[in-house]
Amino acid sequence: MRLSPIAACTALLATLSRGQTTFAEIEPHGEKSEATSVVCLDDGDVLTGTTTGSLVALGVGTSPTADTFRVRTCTSAPGLHRRTLTLTSASPGHTATLRGLVQSGIPGVGGTATTIDATVATSTGTGAAPRVVSWYGSVGGEELYYRVGGGATTTQAYFATLSTSAVVPTTTGPFVAGSITISTEGQGHATDTDLWLYDANFAPIALAGNDDVYVSTSVQSRLVRTLAPGTYHLALSVFNLANEQMSPADEDFVQGNLCDFAGMTASSSTLQNVDVSFAISDAGHTVPVSASVGVGEAHSVAWFRFEVLPPLFESYCPGDGTQPQPGPCANSGASGRGCANSVNAQGAQLTATGTTNPDTVVLHASGMPSLAYCLFLKGDAQTTGVLFGDGVRCVDGALIRLRLKLSNAGAAAFPEVGDPLLSVRGATPPGSATIGYYQTYYRNAAASFCPPETFNVTNGWRIVW
Repeated sequence: MRLSPIAACTALLATLSRGQTTFAEIEPHGEKSEATSVVCLDDGDVLTGTTTGSLVALGVGTSPTADTFRVRTCTSAPGLHRRTLTLTSASPGHTATLRGLVQSGIPGVGGTATTIDATVATSTGTGAAPRVVSWYGSVGGEELYYRVGGGATTTQAYFATLSTSAVVPTTTGPFVAGSITISTEGQGHATDTDLWLYDANFAPIALAGNDDVYVSTSVQSRLVRTLAPGTYHLALSVFNLANEQMSPADEDFVQGNLCDFAGMTASSSTLQNVDVSFAISDAGHTVPVSASVGVGEAHSVAWFRFEVLPPLFESYCPGDGTQPQPGPCANSGASGRGCANSVNAQGAQLTATGTTNPDTVVLHASGMPSLAYCLFLKGDAQTTGVLFGDGVRCVDGALIRLRLKLSNAGAAAFPEVGDPLLSVRGATPPGSATIGYYQTYYRNAAASFCPPETFNVTNGWRIVW
């Protein structure tokens, strides 16, 4: 319904300012391009208007006649939030929707955003019950189109009030960097799931989602991606999960509707108490996770947090000239090894064999002088390289001298028979996800080589326990 000129002017000059808590519709506003703009909607603020209009165009060349708002929420504290607009009216029959865009695409190619208006989520509630629609954001400032429609009987004003609640993702993992699979298949349910992977700041990662398993009739989800060390979040819902990201090529359903703007996540599902259990697998193990969505509320997304750690065994900080800190006398070693020494231009090397749980790990140092004392070191931190004798030190933090050994033919190992386990001596309990940093110091008594120092070190070695 069109407001009077005086009411429209009043709304424009007064009610759209942030100092007010009520934001009134301004005509015309059926299309997105005509939407009433609300720059900062905060908790307790209200969108209001009167409409008997339709949510969608009723014919070729026509426009929606409902009330459309372009809303931007106020900035909020960092962290994940669920935001809800609850609509009430003295005349039952309104419907509210979150708008978005149609996505088109072909499996094997991926999705493409169109400019065609689409519904991302439709309010719950019938009769005189409140009409509720929700979405998720992190630091606020989410932008979205909110549309309210009605019918011949909805002649009284409606009031849509914003509320916000904090969401704490469930923690699972950790997992080891490399190929990681997230799947809802084979988890004891047949739910039509939809999932997307997010970074540490709740920003969706491009091409990191799955609705339906590729080249399959399954309506469940399986995502396989190579993940680097870091913190990740998983959003999981019943179809359709929407953000601004387009479907990847390895997706069997590439027509899921999208959000118009970055920064928000929404689910079209109004189902409650639905099993969406899943499993996450890395190269070494699988962790099943029991999960459900819609526990007492519609449009729900289940959120999870997990850490991806460096590979269990990983060489780092070589003295081969590829690091920020070169050797002290241009004595770069071979790729992946320590700096060159007086008897081995390739440099000494540290490696490891075995498993962390149970602990069968053995550190192996080689390429040292034939008979030389060497000291196996462990740190609880790493450094990018500090000049240390004829080499570059890689371990840092609280240092533990694991064991002094005498090399044989330039090689030594720890632990050997009679030695304590590496995890015991280094205070790194198996299964704890503690990261140990290891390096071997050794005597290199040729004073004429890279003077004045007479010792050197291997490359570093990192182990996740």
